[in-house]
Amino acid sequence: RTAEAQACKTALAQQECMPSVQTVLAQAGTALTDFTLHDSGHAFRVAERMIEIIPAKVLPRMSAFELSLLLLSAYCHDIGMSPERRKVTSHYEYLLTGAPGDLDEAALGMFQKWLDDEGTDIVPPIAGGSATVEAIRLAQEVVTHYSRSRHNDWSEDWMRTNLSGHGLGNYTNWLDDLVLICRSHHFGYQALCGDEFDPKLVPATNKLVHMRYLACVLRLADVLEFDPERTPDVILRHRDVRPRSLVYWWKDHFVAPAKEGDGYVVHAEPPNAKIHRAIEISLDEVDQEMSLCWRISTEKHFEKASGFRKDLPHTWDVLPRVHRNIRPKGDVYEYVNGAFRPNTQKLLELLSGVQLYGDSLVALRELIQNAFDAVTEQIAYQVLEAKDRGTKVDVTALREMSLVDVQLEKKGADHWLVCTDDGVGMTKEIITQHLLVSGNPRRHQVLALERRCRAAEFAFNRAGQFGIGVLSYFMLADRVEIRTMRSDRPGDADPTGWYFESEGVGSFGELRKERGLTHGTEVRLRLRPDTIGDPKAWYDKVATYLRKGLARVPCSFRFHSDSLESQPVALSPGWTLNEDDLRDWLQDGLAYQVNPAWRSQGEYPEELLPSAKRREREERRERLAAAAEELARTSQWIHEEGVLPNDIGTYRIHLPYFSLCDGESLGFLWVQRRDGLKHIQTIDKGCLFYPRDRVRMSWLGNCVNKLEAKDRVLGRGFDRSPGRRPHSAFAEVDFHSADAGRINVDRNRLVLAGPGVDAVNWLEDRALNMRAQFTMDRPDSVYSYLNSILSRTVAGTQEPHWLQFGDHKAIWDKVSFPMVTSQAFKYRPFPHGQMVRLDEQEVQVLPSVPGVDGAEHYTGYSWATGPIPPDRVVCLRSPMGPACPVWTKMPALGEQDNPNFLKAAFPPKWSQLCGVKLYEYSAGLVVWNPANPLIRTLLDRGFQWPEGTHTGRADPLAIKDQLLDDRDRAAAWILETALSGERDIWDALPERDAAFLPALWKCGLDYDTIHANEIPIVVWVQDFTHSRLEILSPEDWRTIGERDKSIQDYMPTPDPAWCLTVDDPD
Repeated sequence: RTAEAQACKTALAQQECMPSVQTVLAQAGTALTDFTLHDSGHAFRVAERMIEIIPAKVLPRMSAFELSLLLLSAYCHDIGMSPERRKVTSHYEYLLTGAPGDLDEAALGMFQKWLDDEGTDIVPPIAGGSATVEAIRLAQEVVTHYSRSRHNDWSEDWMRTNLSGHGLGNYTNWLDDLVLICRSHHFGYQALCGDEFDPKLVPATNKLVHMRYLACVLRLADVLEFDPERTPDVILRHRDVRPRSLVYWWKDHFVAPAKEGDGYVVHAEPPNAKIHRAIEISLDEVDQEMSLCWRISTEKHFEKASGFRKDLPHTWDVLPRVHRNIRPKGDVYEYVNGAFRPNTQKLLELLSGVQLYGDSLVALRELIQNAFDAVTEQIAYQVLEAKDRGTKVDVTALREMSLVDVQLEKKGADHWLVCTDDGVGMTKEIITQHLLVSGNPRRHQVLALERRCRAAEFAFNRAGQFGIGVLSYFMLADRVEIRTMRSDRPGDADPTGWYFESEGVGSFGELRKERGLTHGTEVRLRLRPDTIGDPKAWYDKVATYLRKGLARVPCSFRFHSDSLESQPVALSPGWTLNEDDLRDWLQDGLAYQVNPAWRSQGEYPEELLPSAKRREREERRERLAAAAEELARTSQWIHEEGVLPNDIGTYRIHLPYFSLCDGESLGFLWVQRRDGLKHIQTIDKGCLFYPRDRVRMSWLGNCVNKLEAKDRVLGRGFDRSPGRRPHSAFAEVDFHSADAGRINVDRNRLVLAGPGVDAVNWLEDRALNMRAQFTMDRPDSVYSYLNSILSRTVAGTQEPHWLQFGDHKAIWDKVSFPMVTSQAFKYRPFPHGQMVRLDEQEVQVLPSVPGVDGAEHYTGYSWATGPIPPDRVVCLRSPMGPACPVWTKMPALGEQDNPNFLKAAFPPKWSQLCGVKLYEYSAGLVVWNPANPLIRTLLDRGFQWPEGTHTGRADPLAIKDQLLDDRDRAAAWILETALSGERDIWDALPERDAAFLPALWKCGLDYDTIHANEIPIVVWVQDFTHSRLEILSPEDWRTIGERDKSIQDYMPTPDPAWCLTVDDPD
């Protein structure tokens, strides 16, 4: 009709314009298989809806430019949903392999930012060494949704690349306006009311382009596009659409909005509740768009425009809501909103309440941790900035100069807790999008900073994880005030600082600009009266909580009060425990071993006791106090500090030892030199205090009280799994990597993953190695043999010393030989004043070194548990049994070439005996008889007892091949089975596999050279409750009880030279 119209028509008809657009939409296809079709059919139907939406009287009066923009926007607004295949595959391959391919730095950065903002915790590559099915599926899903999120940008890229060479008459800015209209279908109300959408005249034509009106027509036409052709069955069958997306494909088959008058009506009869719900959700989106357009039409008035004297022809008559007529097809279901829905107010109360955290002081931890995080960020930016300049930076000095200050302040009748930091501060966006929004993922900026620090090999450990910390403040306070100013270093600072205040969860907070602030944040909490109670008592409670709860701090820290005479808490950067704290741990450990909690239960209050009993208790307390003072005086420490394997945390190990009279010891003995002798004082009932191990676990500096792994609680000490050994170290572990495990929302429970468990075991081995090294470095200490026992380490010593009784005193003195340990007299008085002899030679009797709560001479740490084995087994007639180990000389360490296969001389008359197991000695001392033909055969062939040979209740047939392929393992399994008494498994073997035992015997015990039935395995198991003789052959297992006279056939009374006697010297 006009020159402009003809120019527009000509431009649109050019091959590179509309025909090209239609070709891409028709043939490229929607690249994102989960989403419904955004093809040429969809674009055509959007254009049809536009004509339907625009009032009949308005359409003829619209300019050719407006109609052209509408047509182009209908076809181009979603053309990014059909991106170049290479663009999609490049992202997919990068996600799987980490190879950037065609993606430049900007594209990689944008992709990573999206991954961070979506909370995926993904950093490419995700496939590692090989692309698993799970990795491939994850990559497909991630790239699908990323492409959906970028389709607006990719639509613009396509339009500017393919349409920029075309004109639209005299309309020079038509491409910019088309891009803006296409992008606007994701804009909100404020953006659509902006000046760039105001009506304008195209220069040199006086033709109107009403950008706001066109944008509203596009967004409503797009959201109303329901049609089965958009989700055809044949396409659905050829696409791998996830189940949760299928309902949105199917719902288009059951709904078709129809315009009736000024509004739209939807009639639908869905076949099931899920499709019904999908329809309702889609119509909710339609209502939102209709309501938005209606609001703009009533508030901005499409027909009114600044600079135009007359009303414009653009009017809007589409009502703000669609009329719904949806009912189940055939009444086959009852439609309800079947989704679980939170009560927002109750949920916020839960997130800010003690029920979730368990202790209101956790809010204090959150407050301080947020401040530490802010300081950590600021220091990280300073370090990276210096590295970028190529200059050195003193990180220690930065940490010392940075401060988190917490003050209990009295203001009028109120008490305020004020936390101030000089950290990175917050922007308005951080306040509104993260501080006030619970559960948001960590900010991309923080994650990017972490990656930069990792690349620069700088430790950046920030705790923010759950995004609900600020809500917890209301466990303590009824008002929160925050002042903050963003540092310039991140590059996103606002021109001013900000002040925010709120008076409780669910209340409406106020945010306003504040000038004159320096970078950092001040948080002021007005404490509730029920929180503060007695201010002095509350302050002391908080101070104790901080001292015990902060294991490691990233900067200087101070807690104090402006109105109370209280001791401040001042911490320097790094670990918070010092040697005074460690000595307190030792003294607390001593007190606990002397008075465990269970022992004090049921004790009478002191005021009910007679005066003599009260004096006895007072003397005991004084004695224990003196022992604790001596403990602290003699205590020394060996420290080790480092990084855990795989850099999942840091650690410190503190190994205590004691500088005693004439040497250093791993255990504490109260030693006093008198008359040239080292007298051992009793601490309580016994005399040795051996500190129990403890691990102080923390997560990013905050201590955790509960540690879990593999569905079991590990507790506060080292792992007590079978095979793990006790030790005396105090260890500190601060995990900072998610690879170690996960912290519970209450910040008090740490659930370790595999690397975390491995790290704890590795740490225990480090502590054990420190203990062993201590022993080996001190061979000349008079306590070296005790150290060997405590550390389970073989250390050379020429003149071993041990606890000895005599003349009503206990001394620490050189051991004389021959010697037996007092386990030979278990459950009997120590043989004071009695002469113990072997072959007319006097034998010394060594008592055990009892712990502080042990009173019996045979309890505690026995010489027999040390690295020097007995060299004889002799006969001692006692209630324990006839076998008694004797040390007749001080052997050179290393004489036992097979330490797991101890050998000693037996009485010649006991040659049928292969060995003995003596339970009264170190939970089962096992000694073998080299004069026995079977044992001699093993020794002659060079038998070595293999590591890890344990029978227990394990099925030997499950490891049949391993046993029959290893002679030593086979022999060890037979011998250990004989000692264990596990007859049921043995007796069942001939029924389960008749050939197994003969084959095992032949392999392990040289069946060809020893007649098994003539020379069976015979072992004596000496147990106070059930001593017995076990006799095994491939065909038989017999047990002879201790009262059976037939024992004499195997263990007759030896010659006098092999009998230990106990005589009264008188």
